[in-house]
Amino acid sequence: EKDQVTCIYGSDDGTLVVSGSGDKTIKIWDIPEKRNKNVFVHTHKEPISAIALSPNNEVLISGSSSGEIKLWTTANKKCLHKISLAHSDSITQIMVSSDTKYFISK
Repeated sequence: EKDQVTCIYGSDDGTLVVSGSGDKTIKIWDIPEKRNKNVFVHTHKEPISAIALSPNNEVLISGSSSGEIKLWTTANKKCLHKISLAHSDSITQIMVSSDTKYFISK
């Protein structure tokens, strides 16, 4: 990241770490291979403030300081869904259900 890391999340299986930053960049780090696996750029209009992965590591959920939430595929970085005004303030936490059907944000 060109800016400071603002949030970090470790996958349930311990193989990935996802980081979000003030420059609106998301990076997926592969722990066993010790390398940056994927980079998402220009993800939100405001800095990334919260991030989470689905238990199967296939879906990434990012939240911004403007209250916006986006769901992404980790394989091809495609935005699956966007919730523009999920909150009136910064997203501070995201949790995903074990079956990946639901998520909750704060």
